[in-house]
Amino acid sequence: MLVINKQFIEECSAQYDRRNQGTDDQIEERAILNWLFTQGQPKFLNKEYFIRVGRWKTPRYEATREKNDEQKIIEETRSAYLAKKDLEKLNILRRLKGVGTAVASTILYYLQPDKFAIYDYHVRNSLKKAGKLSNGAGGDSSKVWLEYTQIVRKLSGVYGKTLREVEKALFAYDKWGCGENEADDKTEAETMEQNEGLRVPLPKDKIEQLNSIATNEFGTDGATLAKFWIIDHLCQLGVSGKSHTVPLSPDVGSQTTALGPPPSFQGEIVDQRGKDRGNWARRGITVPKNSSGAYPQPGHKITVIDTGGKKYQLKFTKSRNPVKVYLGQPSKLKGWYQKRYPSNSVVPDNVYFEYTGPGHTYRIYTSKEWTGKATQLRRKP
Repeated sequence: MLVINKQFIEECSAQYDRRNQGTDDQIEERAILNWLFTQGQPKFLNKEYFIRVGRWKTPRYEATREKNDEQKIIEETRSAYLAKKDLEKLNILRRLKGVGTAVASTILYYLQPDKFAIYDYHVRNSLKKAGKLSNGAGGDSSKVWLEYTQIVRKLSGVYGKTLREVEKALFAYDKWGCGENEADDKTEAETMEQNEGLRVPLPKDKIEQLNSIATNEFGTDGATLAKFWIIDHLCQLGVSGKSHTVPLSPDVGSQTTALGPPPSFQGEIVDQRGKDRGNWARRGITVPKNSSGAYPQPGHKITVIDTGGKKYQLKFTKSRNPVKVYLGQPSKLKGWYQKRYPSNSVVPDNVYFEYTGPGHTYRIYTSKEWTGKATQLRRKP
């Protein structure tokens, strides 16, 4: 029987993130969450985002969902947000054409990610294997959804993980076998690959597999490919791949980080709502704030260099989101935005900051430019 604990959730949700890193699904999820984050309360979906949420969950019945009137979509999603009881929320959304329990639960996740998980077949299967879902693993019934929701909330509370992390872990377990036979993958013959201070424990057969993929698919060596993947993943997590201590720049005082140099990280473009004197739609970039108090924090300075070599001197400021910081003085990046996003409409996108040094100097990439780095690596002879 499956045993669900904190280690299981951490390992399997991490596997989910690794497998989905940089995919269209991940990019779209963040874009939708970003759009909703800029809303006040009560939150709602307009027709464009209603269709996008439905398509993100399943393309089935999209033509039916298109038949919904936009005003009705806004009213029903707002009403669901305001409703007090879980079942009431679900039933309000199911009044919309083409919306069953799965899509309704997905809408609720986007509207209130701190209260609802996505209702999913693989997650139900895992809960059944753990002996926790008494109503079985299938069906579109409200009764199963209610029990499912309560179980995921309980697991989230007990182990201090978000609902989405719990759901990701259970999904990964059923779909990819996360956590199964992991002990068999490690042997006494386990070896240590070391490259410029980056130490990665791998069994011999895994190293051979990595080298084969690197040579055949990317035209490079295993160590180079591994470093690229690891750095890319660490950018998602907000940490760096080096294992030594480096002092931060003078404007941050004598603070140091065991993960120095200052970590590479990922940000997101957000709509600031409003226009400047030139009728340009205001926008900005938010990035995760370091929970340990290390860089980046409000008041910390940063130098960014775009792919054309132009430098920008900026400063982090407080964000309305307590777990993020805002890359302040957005007008200084106006030229950067206009060159890469010609439309005056704010385009939700991920932005990547890659540490180059010295001090707090980073290269800044759009998601398209960041993906281009992988393409260049793949094309190397």
